[in-house]
Amino acid sequence: MKSDLNIFLRFTNRLIVAVVFFCISLSLNIFQARGQVIETAQIKTEGIENLNQLDSMDVFRIENYLNSITTLESRILQISSAGDFSEGTLFLAKPGKMRLEYDDPNPILLIADGTNLAYFDKELEQTSYFDLQSTQAAILLD
Repeated sequence: MKSDLNIFLRFTNRLIVAVVFFCISLSLNIFQARGQVIETAQIKTEGIENLNQLDSMDVFRIENYLNSITTLESRILQISSAGDFSEGTLFLAKPGKMRLEYDDPNPILLIADGTNLAYFDKELEQTSYFDLQSTQAAILLD
């Protein structure tokens, strides 16, 4: 059971990183579509309170757009620090629902129903359940 938990935590950490990169990429693409280049270091050091009015309005519009998304489907590529990789499909439905299904040969399926997160290992035919709010996935799904 402890090894299942460790595997589960590694996968959820990677999932959070993948979704954060996706959101950052989407935000940068929106800014670039308006012909503006974002200086990431400037935003990181100055913070949103120091943006000019036009930039603040852009951030507000992006935030509203991202908050308006109720469902999302995306192909993912997950690369480990050792260079191993897994591919799969991520489905999100706000609030609280997620399905992350890895392609073969990875036998893992993660499903969140808003309350619990189920970790299915198809190869072992074993399921582990976790309280969704006690996992890192809850941050993404709230």
